[in-house]
This record gives sequence, structure tokens and C-alpha cells, in this order.
Amino acid sequence: MSAAILLTSRELAELVPMRRDEASKMLKSAHEGRQWRKVSLRISWSRGNGGRQRVVQLESLPLELQTKYWKEKAITGGAHPDQVNEYREILETAKSAPTKRKTPTKEELEEAEQRWKNSTTVQQEKAEKALNAIILIDRLVSDGSRVDPAINQVAKQQGVSASSIYKWRRKVSGWPRAHRLYALLPGHGGGARKVELCPAAWKYIKADYLRPEAPALTAVYERATRQGQLEGWTLPSYKTVLRRIQAIDPQPVVLAREGLEALERMYPAQERDKTCFHSMEAVNADGHKFDVFVRWPDGEVSRPIMCAWQDLYSGKFLSYRVTKTENSDTIRLSFGDIIETYGIPKHAYLDNGRGFASKWLTGGMPNRFRFKVKEDEPAGILTKLGVNVHWATPYHGQAKPIERAFRDLCEYVAKHPAFSGAYTGNNPMAKPENYGSKAVPFELFMEILDQEMEAHNAREGRRSKVCAGRSIDQAFEASYAVSPILQATEHQKLFCLMTGEGVTPKRGSGEVHLHDNRYWSEELNQYRSQKLTVRFDPDNLHEPIWVYSLKGEFICMAPCIGATGFNDTQAAREHARKKNQFKKAQKEKLKALRDMEVLEATIPNISIDDPDKVHITVSKSIEQKKEAVIAEEQLNLKKLPTVERKPQPAPASEFNARLKGFVSNLKKPDSESADRPNTVKEAMKQFTGNEVKK
Repeated sequence: MSAAILLTSRELAELVPMRRDEASKMLKSAHEGRQWRKVSLRISWSRGNGGRQRVVQLESLPLELQTKYWKEKAITGGAHPDQVNEYREILETAKSAPTKRKTPTKEELEEAEQRWKNSTTVQQEKAEKALNAIILIDRLVSDGSRVDPAINQVAKQQGVSASSIYKWRRKVSGWPRAHRLYALLPGHGGGARKVELCPAAWKYIKADYLRPEAPALTAVYERATRQGQLEGWTLPSYKTVLRRIQAIDPQPVVLAREGLEALERMYPAQERDKTCFHSMEAVNADGHKFDVFVRWPDGEVSRPIMCAWQDLYSGKFLSYRVTKTENSDTIRLSFGDIIETYGIPKHAYLDNGRGFASKWLTGGMPNRFRFKVKEDEPAGILTKLGVNVHWATPYHGQAKPIERAFRDLCEYVAKHPAFSGAYTGNNPMAKPENYGSKAVPFELFMEILDQEMEAHNAREGRRSKVCAGRSIDQAFEASYAVSPILQATEHQKLFCLMTGEGVTPKRGSGEVHLHDNRYWSEELNQYRSQKLTVRFDPDNLHEPIWVYSLKGEFICMAPCIGATGFNDTQAAREHARKKNQFKKAQKEKLKALRDMEVLEATIPNISIDDPDKVHITVSKSIEQKKEAVIAEEQLNLKKLPTVERKPQPAPASEFNARLKGFVSNLKKPDSESADRPNTVKEAMKQFTGNEVKK
């Protein structure tokens, strides 16, 4: 056989065909040990007029290229006859069908299908064009045409080169007809050698890259390179590692580097249809701190907090109150504004804050996230009114639609021109240049807030399904007019305006001590030392308080017992009069409550026919009872022992006369009173008439 034929990059580019720079890169890659079309090429250096260059041996090229080379040489006459005869067998092989490749495995088919799903539209269109060309060639060959003329004919029709069609046919060789489209996807060489990556190095790279600190891959690759020099790892290029990282599913990468919240953002949010409600069927509430400095009437400067309630159906702001801090009193009063104006809702979606989860609002509900639910816990306002409370997921603003409305208020209220200089920014990094230059008065803030809240509800052109171009007010009123809404009674309205506390009446009188005041009513006597709930007006503590059991049952209204002056005789007489009335009333109650005749009928009757033998019978009448008592007393007198009687003291009249004489005798002068006593002993003897013993 003749000497080996060497092809330069220019000759190889004309043979394949390809651009010359691509041929040079291919020769360089093959010289470094990489395969080309699953063939290991034999590359060597050759010297020419231009210096040293890489060349490839023709015998190491794929069979199709060798055949094409000798065909062109035979046509142009550039080949020696002996060489043509030597490769005649190759020319005959080129006329036959393409060499069949190994049928792809199931895993390779699944990988190709996944690549098709991840491909772009342009790539898919190119694959479909190539498949159409192959189908036309198969039809021509089946009709009796030879392969080469069929390829040339289709190449002219499709406007592509014949070499491209040869390449497409090699790609689909051995592939099932149903999967040939996947093999024709651009970029799918099917035979490119995958660069090996040491498993230990790959584990090191993944462990370093998948950290919450989110290091850059360049730094990770550099550390892996240094570690590889110590461990003896073989690392591919940075771009290869980058492609390996990009091939990992993005979900675990985001979870490892950005956290759980970032992963949750990759999952589509739930779209909830609010048309299942009607006006005032369901409400939601939350607190919002405005990004504005406000000067309160007492001179304090701070950011105000608004507690607002919103109708879920229409999105209308139903009520709101502004205070310095979020507390249960503000929430209670703002809810009282709702039932005063619109009625009682069936459902309430609440935030999990301490104010909303207060036992005075939601006491008795076992499904709240805060505070331990106790058996003796008083029923809250929402519990007593029959409102079904649904707790929003903690730290999840999407669960409350009112959060979206608060975002509008940031633009229309916090950034209002009247508040220029008082705006604080929504985070420390967003402070304006005039931060802290002034604080707006509370009265001005409330005036602007009222205007913007009214404008928010009245703004037309809303695009929600409920509003459909109308304003929130219009959508709310249309549904409110035809919806069954429970209205609150006057007692329920008053109930919401009063605050509540748990108390225990005193053990003795049953009086209630609350905020340095005392409250009492007769009904409290039977609830001594028992836990009760009282409701009162915090702004008027001298008004009577409403007393309830822990189950919410009304007991009484207990008036305030005011303290009086120590020497206030009028108040003392009034207190004594009321106390006597109380005792008299309780005696009458006891008399009506207790029937003595029933008890007296069971008292034993004692017969004294024989004093030594006492017969006991059950009395049948009041007269028999009296006779039995007399007989018992006579019997007791007979049994008493005889006792020597002692001298009784002088009657009171005699004592007074003796005392008067004794005093007058002492007042006489010494010349007129000869019998005047000189000593205490003589005085006592003269006064009592007896000798005084030592």
C-alpha cells in the first residue's frame, strides 16, 4: 500500500465541508485526544511554506469522507490508477446505504426526549427540516432511485448541501423512526465524548457551591483546582464545570443558595376566586404602620399604626382606627364600627399578631396560633357573636388580600405632598434626602387619610372579577342590597365598645375590685371566689360594669361603690340604711325559702307519764310539740342538783342612793363631816357596808 495521505486544515474543510477555522479547531481538539464523530483521528505535525501545521491521515477519517475523497480524485483525475483500484472497494461501499450504528438504549432515548423538551423553537424547526429531507430521500430510494442522486436532488430542493444530508443520515442511523426527530436536534452530535470529572472533585464542587453563602462558581472552581493538586484530581475546564452545574435541577440549587422563601416563589401562587362570597360575608383585618412621622397631641413623634378591616368580596375598607401601637382595644373598637354600620360578618380572616389573638377578641377558639387555650378562658367578642375566625399563615402576606390594598396606601398616603419631609421610606436603605426634616400634626394626617381612604373605595375602573370596571363602593353596595346580613342588637353594639377583664369576686362580700374601684351587686354573693368576666367603659370607670360568667352568660350590672370621707356622717347613715335594707331583704328571702313547719314536724315528742321511763314519739301537731317541750323542762328541773344561794347584789335603785350619799359626804368640808373617811379602806367600808379584806 502507498504512503499515508495527509490532509491539511484547508483540505479537510473542503472535504467535510466546514469553515477553515472550524477545521483547525477540530484538528487541535483531536490532537489533544478528543474524538471526532466517535472516531480517534491520527494527527501529526507537518512543515510547509507557512511553517508548522497540523495534518490528519486520510485513513483515520470516517469511511464516508474517505469515499468522498477518492470519488473526487477519480472524477478530476487527480488520483493514480493504482490508488483508485486500491480503494475501489471503498467506492462500492459508498454506493450502498449508510453504515448502521448501534441502536440507542432506553436511557439514551429518554435523555434525547428531555433535550427535545428543553430545546428552543428554532432548534426544533431545524430538526423538522432535516427530518423532512430524510423522509423524501427514503421515498425516492424506495421508488427505485439510487442514494446519491436522491441526496443531490433533495439537496437542491431544500437549498442545503449534500454533505449536510449525509450528516443527517448518519445521525438517524440506527434510531427508531418515531425518535429520529430527537437525533436531528442541532447540537446533538450523538458521539461527542463526555469529559470525565473525578467523582471526588465533583462532590467537593457541589458541596462548596450549594451553600447558603452562595459563593461564585469561579471561586469554587479555583478552590477545587488547588485541592485537586493535593488530592490528584483531574479537573476539566471551567466552562465544562459550569455546564455541569447548569444541568442540575434549579429547585434544589435555589433552596440551598437562596433559602425556603425563594423556593416558594418558584411555585405558582394560588388564585382564589372571591365571587363565592357576598358583601359582608367575610372580612379580613391587619395592622399597617405608615412610613410617616406624626406628632401626636401629647407631643410625641412616631409612626402611626392603623388597624383596618376590609370586605373580602369587594375589597372595600369598612373601618379603620389609628393609634400609636397595635392593641386589642383598637381592634375591638374598629370591629365595633363595622357591626354598628354594616352588620355582623360570618367569617373573619385575621393576622396572627398578639392584638388579634387576644383572648378578649378570640377567647375560646382552639385554633389560634398564640397563647395557651384554657378551659376557664372567657369567650371573646368574635366568639360570642358567632364569627368563624380563620388564621392567616404566619409570616405570609399573600394570605391576606388587605396587604395589597396597603401597598396602594403607601403611594397615595405616605407619599402625599402634604407629608413631604415626614416620609421615612419603607426600609432603612430607602430613606429620602429630606428624612426627618419634619413631623406632620396628627389632625392633618387623619384628614389626608380620610380623604385617600374614601378615594380608594370610590376609584372606578377596577379590573377584578367582582368589580369588572366598577368602583369598590359600587360593587359592595350592589351585593349588600340583596344579601342576607345579620344586624347587631343594641346590646351587641355596646358589648363591642366595652373592654373586658377577668376578675375574681372577694370571698366575703363578693365585691369586685377593678382599677382601684369597687363594684358590687347582690347577685355577686353566689359567685364569691369564682372567676368571672367584666366589661366596662375604660373612659368612664364610675359607670356600672357588666358581669358575665366565663361561658358568656350575663349575671348582673354592678354599680361602683365610691369611697367616702372618714367623718362623713351622711354617707355613713346612707350606707347603714342600704345595709339594713339588704339584711331585711335577705331575711324575707330566707323566710320564703325555708319552711319551718316541715322541720318542726320531725322534732321528737317526750312523754313523762313515768319520770324514770321516757317514751319518745313523733309529734303530730303543734299543741303536742308545746306539751313535750314543757314536760322536758320540768324533767330537767327535777334533775338539777341543789345549790346554796349566794347573796344577790343590791338593786340598782339602792346602789344609786348609796353612791349619791357617799359622793355628797366627800364634798362636805372637814368641819361639817365628822364621819368623813380618811383612808381608802374606810371609804370602801362606808360605801359597801362590809369590811374590806386584804
